[in-house]
Amino acid sequence: MTDLNLTEKQRETERLLEKAGSEWAAESAPDSGEFLASFEARLAEEEQGGFLATVVSLRPALAGLAAAAIILAVFGGLLAPRKETVASFAFATGSPQFDLGGAVASGTTVETSADSRVILALAQNATISLDTGTRLRFDGPDTVYLADGEIWVSIARPGQRPLRIVTPHGKVYSNQESGFCVVVAADDANVFISRGEVHLADASLKPGLHASLTKREGLEVAQLFDAPMDPQPEWSRDLLRQASLR
Repeated sequence: MTDLNLTEKQRETERLLEKAGSEWAAESAPDSGEFLASFEARLAEEEQGGFLATVVSLRPALAGLAAAAIILAVFGGLLAPRKETVASFAFATGSPQFDLGGAVASGTTVETSADSRVILALAQNATISLDTGTRLRFDGPDTVYLADGEIWVSIARPGQRPLRIVTPHGKVYSNQESGFCVVVAADDANVFISRGEVHLADASLKPGLHASLTKREGLEVAQLFDAPMDPQPEWSRDLLRQASLR
């Protein structure tokens, strides 16, 4: 039987981690005014050094496209897009050690070893906990790819867009307060839910049921079964308990 007080404490821990992730993302967001000021200052430095003046003075003698290519080569690095920050490391156990509080950029793959687990705080009021032997890639602020392993997802409140968990066997997504587990195996992905609602293939999943997600002839197929008494895995409870005692 689940300890109700412990469950509420774990949910409070999840809410605090989610709040920390949102505040961290807001503080780390690129400031366009700051970026433009930095760019203009760099231009002034180049002009004072005479390099920009030399390029401009030579422009009449050069083909228009060649001059543009020179200027772009000089300043192109300043205009290169920054990778979007989508999460931060909130808590971790085992080895290798993760940079707690460190940023996770879009395109990053987070991988746990046989004795490590980690909690990631997303900017959109959610946390994702990774079990041992799990590989998760961030494809954007609201999309992750779970290549293999097991995760526990907690969404505190709805975001502007659904959080999507993509697996080799299909997609799972939710845009409401929820807690659910996704396990990727060789032949299918299994989804267990303790609160809220998630969507997959042509089905909706609510507490009391669990789903097996597979692909048949390129189509995602979901089969629903009775869920175990406690759909939240024990490892995620232990991890949240340890995080609350930090």
